[in-house]
Amino acid sequence: MIHIMILDDHPLVRQGIRTIVSSSPFIHVLGEAANTKAALQLLEQSTPDLVLVDLNLGSENGLDAIQEVRRAGHNCKFMILTSSITRSELLLAQSQQIEGICLKEAFPEDLLYAIEV
Repeated sequence: MIHIMILDDHPLVRQGIRTIVSSSPFIHVLGEAANTKAALQLLEQSTPDLVLVDLNLGSENGLDAIQEVRRAGHNCKFMILTSSITRSELLLAQSQQIEGICLKEAFPEDLLYAIEV
């Protein structure tokens, strides 16, 4: 079983991701957060295997959120979910040793495969 957390500022996007991943018997959503502060609060309660992080969290940057979670001492893996990514963001994400990047427009099967791999 893969335990995940969803970090995205849009409630409908979080709901859509939850619906997609809940269709897999191998994935369990531990929680959802709209921002870094909420994510850190959830991480105090449980540690997911993987955090799905939106690159654009409204006034926050998903890559900054990942750094903040790591600085707080939480040991989990991260996957970026985004509708677009620039070359500089891609290079920065790679330097942060994330597990992968998945486009939000990908088919649900692609997201499930990326998580399970």
